[in-house]
Amino acid sequence: MLSNNEPYPVHAICRVLDLPRSTYYHRPKESDDLRLREAIEAIVQEFPTYGSRRVTKQLRRSPYNMRVKS
Repeated sequence: MLSNNEPYPVHAICRVLDLPRSTYYHRPKESDDLRLREAIEAIVQEFPTYGSRRVTKQLRRSPYNMRVKS
């Protein structure tokens, strides 16, 4: 991100770079990997024969209720 001391406005720089201002200001969300990892480990300890598909389905169920992609 540019400092406030820059002589050029953000909209001008983004226009030159053909970059939307929303992309310039976007800050990625920090993921909650620790919570996901703990949930996966708990499931695998309880159901050691489960593969990745079954673990994913279990993550979507109660009590975890996590939104995960397959």
